[in-house]
Amino acid sequence: MVHCESPLEGDFVLRCDFDDLISAVQEQPDRLEYKREGKSRRYTPDFRVTRNQNSHLVEVKPEQKLACEDVRDKLEFVQSLYAENGETLEIVTDRDIRQEPLLSNLKLLKRYRRRDLMGFQGAQIVGDLRHVLPATVDQLASLITGGRATVLGLIAAGHLSCDLDLPFEQAITHITTKIQGEQK
Repeated sequence: MVHCESPLEGDFVLRCDFDDLISAVQEQPDRLEYKREGKSRRYTPDFRVTRNQNSHLVEVKPEQKLACEDVRDKLEFVQSLYAENGETLEIVTDRDIRQEPLLSNLKLLKRYRRRDLMGFQGAQIVGDLRHVLPATVDQLASLITGGRATVLGLIAAGHLSCDLDLPFEQAITHITTKIQGEQK
């Protein structure tokens, strides 16, 4: 479990959790000590994110805080220090993180990750639904026991996929099966 110091950081970690390309998120990975304007200072990034076996540092900030020139200057300076050492510090804002309906969909799916639809049972349900795919969430829900909750559980477990940038209430036309790590 990744520790977060703010709800915005929590939303960032949630997005990472549902990104298949991200293999690791580490909170406050290291501390940078530096001198600026004759004073010793330190900076700790919020996260180190590993995507496709490459990692970079991430600072999560509300966009409103970046409007402050001192904050912006400090982060730009720290970014340049990391760049000198071959590291990337990405600044991610609430505008980047809190895109709707994606964030609401992920929060809903997080609740369904707890459903026991992993492994054989999920694969069996998806196998039974193959003949009707692609279909909308509601179309699938009308065909199976457990309805919408089961469909959302299958999406959360990775047995089904859909465009999470669309509201679940809208027709989702690109549902594909994903069984045992293989895209079908």
